Amino acid sequence: MIGKALLVDPSVHLFADPTGGIDVGTKYEIHVLMRKLAAQGRGILLIAALGIPYATRTLRQRREATA
Repeated sequence: MIGKALLVDPSVHLFADPTGGIDVGTKYEIHVLMRKLAAQGRGILLIAALGIPYATRTLRQRREATA
């Protein structure tokens, strides 16, 4: 599913709970992919079942990494 979305080369990617119910190795690969897309300047919208605390922590980590 993710591969098909990448074929059209969008500037913003929507990930709706992309790591729910999959193994740890695949979760890692998906997070690496999201980081690569963000590094290319693409927008990432992540809807996570873990909710706001997870998203807030992720945004804070991103800001600290770029500061």
